[in-house]
Amino acid sequence: MTRSAVWMSCLCVAVAAASLSTTRAEELDLPMRKAGLWDMKMRITGGGIPTMSMQQCTDAATDKDLRTIYSPLAKETCDKRTVQKTAAGYTVDRVCKKGDDTITTHIDISGDYNTAYEAHLVTRTQDQAQDDPPESDLTLDAKYVGPCKSDQQPGDIVMMGGMKINLKDVLKLRAQQNDASN
Repeated sequence: MTRSAVWMSCLCVAVAAASLSTTRAEELDLPMRKAGLWDMKMRITGGGIPTMSMQQCTDAATDKDLRTIYSPLAKETCDKRTVQKTAAGYTVDRVCKKGDDTITTHIDISGDYNTAYEAHLVTRTQDQAQDDPPESDLTLDAKYVGPCKSDQQPGDIVMMGGMKINLKDVLKLRAQQNDASN
């Protein structure tokens, strides 16, 4: 997997961990994160990829938008979606299709979403491309830092090396790409 693909995967995982929610009334909703600045560290087991860090500025509206618009585990592509409350937090299971690939994801989430949370994701892919591993194991540790910095707005993500993106801008680009392909 290329470094840019790893970064995009990690960005998607960060968003997923922040926004894993369900849209059907009979399923559980995960709590919203406390508004402010979150420090997130992602560790991928195997593959020699170092721990990656980023900070995300968020608010309730941004988290809500992420849940409904940007989740890489969107309902449209997933045959199975379950969220269960556990003694330690939540367990989420998904079986999704991406092209000919079947992607099975199991996520254990613990924490209070006010001061810290941890998400452990194990993803298995069947029929994957030869250069992609059949299984990935990722842990996301998120800690609340405090209010967003004065030069930040909700949706801003500052990655290692200082690169700053805003998730709302990513959503706009994604919508423009979809419009152009139709």
